[in-house]
Amino acid sequence: MCFSFLFSIGFLCLLCGFLIGRFAAQRAVEIRAEREIFSMAGNGLE
Repeated sequence: MCFSFLFSIGFLCLLCGFLIGRFAAQRAVEIRAEREIFSMAGNGLE
């Protein structure tokens, strides 16, 4: 029982880490795109 419990907890941690990593990567891409759009709008090369 102890091994099964530890395995399930480890699986949940892995799943949550994967989802959090995907969310963070998506936000980083969006922030980078917004920054590029803002810098292009600022220098007049629209």
